[in-house]
Amino acid sequence: MWGCFSRSLGDTINGGTSYMTTDAPAVVNEVVIREEECKGCKRCIDACPPRVLEVASHFNKMSYHPAQYKGEGCTGCAICFYTCPEPGAITVIRRRA
Repeated sequence: MWGCFSRSLGDTINGGTSYMTTDAPAVVNEVVIREEECKGCKRCIDACPPRVLEVASHFNKMSYHPAQYKGEGCTGCAICFYTCPEPGAITVIRRRA
């Protein structure tokens, strides 16, 4: 099947060739907040350990100030996702640069 095979950093091929490089890629995490779903309760902002979420200065269509991601510093813990009462309002993306 196509697309079902993947390797992680540090895996080897035939016991010898390693995918690990000398420059380990940095982990770049991101929080995506769907502003129209956000009710401005600030639970995610209060729960975020690295404090990378803030209240937006603008209003969404329902006249709430939604939460917004500051742009860097997310650890990928997803505590914001779990504390949000609105299903689908927050997505945490964990990826390597």
